[in-house]
Amino acid sequence: MPFSTRVVLATPERELTAPGDCRDISMNGIFIRTEERLPLGCACQLAVCLSGSSSRLELHLGGVVSRHDADGLGIHFTDYDLDSYIHLKNLVRLNAADTDQVEAEMRKSLT
Repeated sequence: MPFSTRVVLATPERELTAPGDCRDISMNGIFIRTEERLPLGCACQLAVCLSGSSSRLELHLGGVVSRHDADGLGIHFTDYDLDSYIHLKNLVRLNAADTDQVEAEMRKSLT
């Protein structure tokens, strides 16, 4: 699902902020538009910043770099706390065109 927000990505060696948009986000991962390149398989921690008209929320997720192309990095989620899981699930479900696909993806993310 296309999604625009600020993402802070941290590795043991460095931290980078991707202020632009994400090409997509799902229960399994996120694609961050950035010129930075991290090696495939690089473990990282992400803070996905969500802002509403009167509140701010961050999703805290663990992941690994699963791909990169000319536009940025694909991160596969490997772990997240319960609150982040619930907020991610609601975000994806509310913005999805195909809710059946989202439900299948949620079941897959739990295995």
